[in-house]
Amino acid sequence: MEDAGGRPDIEKVSKHPMVVRALRDIEVELARGGSGHVVRKAPQYAVLMVVALEHVVTDTDATEYRRVYAWFKLVRIWAALRFDDTLHIAPSDVSYLDGTLEVKIGRTKTTGPGKRVETLVAYVGPGAFVNDDDWLSEGFAVFRHLGAGVTRDYLLPMPNAELTGFKPAPVQYSDEMVLSRAMLTELMAPEASPCGGWLRGCSELLPPVAVGFWTVHSDRSVLATWGACLRLPKATLDTFGRWSTTGSAEYARSTKHVVVSAQSEIAGALKRGVSGPHLVGEVELLSKLESYLSEHGHSADQAREYRASLHYFGRGGAAPEMRAEPAAMQALEDRGAGPFAVDPLLGVSAGEPPLARPEQSGAESDDSSSVQARPSPVVDVAPEEYVYMVSTTARAQLKCLHMADGCYRARSYVFAECELYAALPPPASYTSVCKVCWRKSDLAMALSAGAGAGSEGDSDSSSSSVS
Repeated sequence: MEDAGGRPDIEKVSKHPMVVRALRDIEVELARGGSGHVVRKAPQYAVLMVVALEHVVTDTDATEYRRVYAWFKLVRIWAALRFDDTLHIAPSDVSYLDGTLEVKIGRTKTTGPGKRVETLVAYVGPGAFVNDDDWLSEGFAVFRHLGAGVTRDYLLPMPNAELTGFKPAPVQYSDEMVLSRAMLTELMAPEASPCGGWLRGCSELLPPVAVGFWTVHSDRSVLATWGACLRLPKATLDTFGRWSTTGSAEYARSTKHVVVSAQSEIAGALKRGVSGPHLVGEVELLSKLESYLSEHGHSADQAREYRASLHYFGRGGAAPEMRAEPAAMQALEDRGAGPFAVDPLLGVSAGEPPLARPEQSGAESDDSSSVQARPSPVVDVAPEEYVYMVSTTARAQLKCLHMADGCYRARSYVFAECELYAALPPPASYTSVCKVCWRKSDLAMALSAGAGAGSEGDSDSSSSSVS
């Protein structure tokens, strides 16, 4: 600046002997490995935090802006978006087609008008979920609904006072810091479901001080961290965050396939839970969080307790590798869904017949001779009659009622043991109801009450067969 202003050297501050000596001393100190500035990398979110965000999006009782903001964070997580990217994304640049969200980014650090690459596209595929497969479509619907009357050239507006709509003002970086911390503070701790997966809990997931551990950049670091821990190729990791772009047509055509496939691979690995917390680096993450809590006023016991509450792996929530019965798979094909292609990450390879479980005799189904056996599994029902299924957990033998076209586990038939029914089975046939299949109504609560009552009543209802 002094050179541009034409100031003579004798008047330049940058040429003053004291300034010159100070700069030389700093250079020497840095060269010796002294205490230079250390860049702190943003920690990724824990897997259970992503599950809790999915719950917020699909919670119809939550205010609409909370649902949209949770959706906004999940889109940034799965698309590896910078916050600054969202300031240059108009609503017309966001489309949802065939289960995939496409986001055109008008300007980033390296792209934009007048640059070699003017526009990039980020993708979030249908397989990008840990627990609730409907979060992407439901959140997009609420986003469109709230933004119908707000003309803007940015992605997310500020909320109104009631958190039920948008204000015509963009969310700036300082606003994002406040909104993000408020959302993380309000997250409810997911509870492991006996049917597999996670249910919305009623206790807070994080203590208020913990939200300072994560930053605005944490959203972008999640997918790259998970992919690196799963040893995905560097080219794929670069594609996630658009760190390396050529602008070529071949790149544009292949990006969607690479990103969507990798998202499904990562999500499938999380649902399987193989390798435990070492799978995506959560051991190191939670260890740092425990230290952070200890440094910010929590006792060692409290810090360990909060760390344990964030454990996703080993608590029964991750979906195990499953095998479906051949007859049941044929029944699903007969429903018109085409060939029953199951993701190899869930344990069934395309074109390879799955393993069938041994048949259970009537004597093995109940120890008491006074109680009649349960209805045998219905696997040869007509396509239009196959409506309900009851899954059984391998260890606890808990039985959960599902709708055939309900949660993703029911639709994909990823159960170790399952019975198919043409009509609603008797209450004694199940001990709980899948709250994902019926989460949009009070039916789950009513059926759960009926299940409890049926299990305590006489056994006549359990002997009825499904016609």
